[in-house]
Amino acid sequence: MEIIFSKQDGVISKLIRKLTGEPVSHVAFIYMGNVYHSNHKGATICSLEKFKEDSEIVYRIKMPRKYELCFHYQFARLEGSTYDLPAAIYAGWRIALNRFLKIGYPPINKFDFKNAYMCTELAQKVLKIDVDSFITPYALYLKIKDMVD
Repeated sequence: MEIIFSKQDGVISKLIRKLTGEPVSHVAFIYMGNVYHSNHKGATICSLEKFKEDSEIVYRIKMPRKYELCFHYQFARLEGSTYDLPAAIYAGWRIALNRFLKIGYPPINKFDFKNAYMCTELAQKVLKIDVDSFITPYALYLKIKDMVD
C-alpha cells in the first residue's frame, strides 16, 4: 500500500496550490491497483489508470505493513461518505489567512461535518491518526514521511 500526493491541471487544484504555496493539492491511497480517496464525489475508489488520466503523482510513500492490515476495513467504513465541501472552503480561507496575513488557526474547523471528508481528513482517519482539518496535503505528506522514517 502506498499513500500518494498529487496535483491536477484543473482550477481547483491550481487554487489549492496557490493558496498553500505548496506543490500538491490532493492525497490518496494506492492499494491492490486501485486509488482510494475523497474527491467531489465523496470517498470513492477508481483504477490507478483512471486516476492518472487527470492527476500527476508528485510524492509516494510506501506504508509499513501494519497500516495495510487494517486499510481495507478502515476505508470500507468510510466509502460512500460525502465530500466535506463547507469544511474545505473554510479550511482554504483559514489557510490563506494564515499564509498571507499570519492569522492563526482556530481550535476547530467549525464547518467540519461528521461523516463527510476532505481528502486529508479521510487519509488521517484511515491511518488512525489525529484528524487536523487545517492540514494541507503537503503538510500531511511531511507528517507521514516522518512517521514512517
